[in-house]
Amino acid sequence: GLDYKPNNYFSAYISPITARFIIVNDQTLADLGSFGVTPAKYVIDEVSGTTTKIKNGELCKYELGGYARIQYSRTQWNAKFMKGVGLTTKLNIFSNYIENPENIDIDWSTLITFKINDYINVSFDTQLLYDDDTKNPVDENNDGTIDRIEGPKIQFKEILGVGFSYKF
Repeated sequence: GLDYKPNNYFSAYISPITARFIIVNDQTLADLGSFGVTPAKYVIDEVSGTTTKIKNGELCKYELGGYARIQYSRTQWNAKFMKGVGLTTKLNIFSNYIENPENIDIDWSTLITFKINDYINVSFDTQLLYDDDTKNPVDENNDGTIDRIEGPKIQFKEILGVGFSYKF
C-alpha cells in the first residue's frame, strides 16, 4: 500500500489489495451465519416435524478487497489550555471486492486523554463499528433462544477510565 504522512500527526494509508479473515470461534454463532460466515444447513422431517442439522456453519470467512486508514494523533498542543490533552482518532474502511463491493465496513475509534494533575488521568474511548455482513440474533422473549435474525446495525462502544499513578 501507500502511506502518506505530511507531518507527525496525520497519516493516510491505502492498500488497493488486502486480504481479511473473519474467524468465529463459537459454533452456535457460526451456525446462525453471524459475522457473514456461511450458516449451518438443516433438514426438516416432514413426518415428525423435527429439524436436523446436516452441516455445521463455517468458522472462517475470507475476503479480498481494498483497505484505507486515516489516523490523527496528537499529544503536544500550542494552546495552553490544551496542555495535558491527548487525541487519537483512527478510521479504518474496507470494501470486499468479491461480494457487495459497494458496502463498506467501517471501524472508527477515538481516544481522548486528560492529565488532571501529577496523579490522576482521565480517558474517554469510543468506537463505532459497521459491517454489512454482521447479522444480529434477536431473543424476543428473553428465554435464551434465538427467535429471528436481523440485518446489520451500527455498534457503539464507550469506555471512561480514571487512572491514579504514584511514583515511589
